[in-house]
Amino acid sequence: MADDRRSASTALRSAPGDEAAPRAARTGSPRHAVAALLLAAVVVALLGAFAAADPPAGLTGSNAPWTDEGFNLANARNRVLFGRFATDDVDRSLTNGAYSALAAAEFAATGPSLVAGRWLSVLATGAAVVLLGLGLARPAGPRAALLAAAALGGCQLLLQYGRLGFTEPLVVALLCGALVMAARAPGARRAGARVMAWSAPSVMTWVTPKRPAGSRTFAPAGAHGVTSRALVANSSVGP
Repeated sequence: MADDRRSASTALRSAPGDEAAPRAARTGSPRHAVAALLLAAVVVALLGAFAAADPPAGLTGSNAPWTDEGFNLANARNRVLFGRFATDDVDRSLTNGAYSALAAAEFAATGPSLVAGRWLSVLATGAAVVLLGLGLARPAGPRAALLAAAALGGCQLLLQYGRLGFTEPLVVALLCGALVMAARAPGARRAGARVMAWSAPSVMTWVTPKRPAGSRTFAPAGAHGVTSRALVANSSVGP
């Protein structure tokens, strides 16, 4: 009886430690956080280096790179210079409210300029990478989270458009935030893991029709596959 009691006591004392290691492996470590932040910093530095450059010729079949930047940033410029978003019948802040508000706040600090407007996209792209790299560590695992962040940050589509004054980089960041919230929600790992894992990354991949001619979005598809497999595999593991 005494041996049984000692064995039970030893098992109870070792249980928290035994669970701590798998939990730490699923939620990441300081080294993992540094890796995610470093990855985002590399993406921001790469995009920021070309923030003042014109888009290359033949970037897309449409004229969006030469028209949409001014169209998207006009309301933020009006807000800073004239005190209101719309000075005529065109008010893009009604459809791009979050983008116009953030751009107006940026212009208030830096002054209206095309380069400043492009930096909003650069920072939004970096935020999206951080959200995936850090936010998916617990539900998908640190390795899958970093792979998803690297695939998104290295995507050809995002690298070409992430430095231009478009609304899509901010939309991608917001969708990444929504994906992380859904993945980390209580009870979502079992009931919604498969649906969320297969649908949300696809939405992020096809969020914009401005795809370069002849390009293929293999990188987001790779992040989609690896992250979804990790989410489904971890959906049976407790929080």
